[in-house]
Amino acid sequence: MTPRKLDRLDIPWIDWQYSFAPALANARGVTLSDSVDLSNRASAEANPPPVAMLPRPTSATSGDSISLSAPGSSDPDGDALTYAWSYPASVTAEAHEEHLTARLPKVTADTSLVFTVKVSHGKATTTASQTVVVRASSTYPPYREGTKYNGGEIVSDAGTLYRCKPFPQSGCCGQAAWTYEPGRRTNWQDAWVVY
Repeated sequence: MTPRKLDRLDIPWIDWQYSFAPALANARGVTLSDSVDLSNRASAEANPPPVAMLPRPTSATSGDSISLSAPGSSDPDGDALTYAWSYPASVTAEAHEEHLTARLPKVTADTSLVFTVKVSHGKATTTASQTVVVRASSTYPPYREGTKYNGGEIVSDAGTLYRCKPFPQSGCCGQAAWTYEPGRRTNWQDAWVVY
C-alpha cells in the first residue's frame, strides 16, 4: 500500500467535526490503526459584514422635516439586520429600523449636517453617512448686546435662531451678553429659546 500525499485540504468556513480511523496493513499481516478527530471553527470572516447604504448628499430648507432611509443595506448571508442612527443634537428625529424622520433646525446660514446609520447582523457592523445641507430660509438680525428686544423677537447667533422670551424675561435679552448671549453663555436660557 502506497501512502497518498495530501497537498491541499479545502476547509469550508463553517463549524464542523469529523472523526475517522485509518488502518494500514503490511504483507506480513501486521495492521496499524489509529483514530483521528478533526474539528474546524469558523473564523470571524465566515460571516461577512453587512453592507450599509444611504443615499447621496442632499439639501433641505431650514426647519423642514425630512426622511432618510437605508433600504439598500443588505447582508451577504441574508442575516437579519439592526439599524442604529446618529445625528446632530440640533435635530429632532425618530428612527424605526432602516427609516429615520428628522426635523431640521432653523438656521441663518447654510449648514451641513451629517446623519449616520450603523448596520449590524450581530457579529459585524458597517457604517454609512449622509450629509444634508440645510439652506437658510430667511435672514434674521444678528444678536447685539445692548439692544432692547421685545418678547417674541428672533435673532441669529452662531448659525442658530433664538426667540426672546416674553416679559419679564425679555428685559434680559439684550443685556449682559457675558451671561445672556443666546446659546453661548451660562444663563442664556433664562432669556432665550431656540427658535
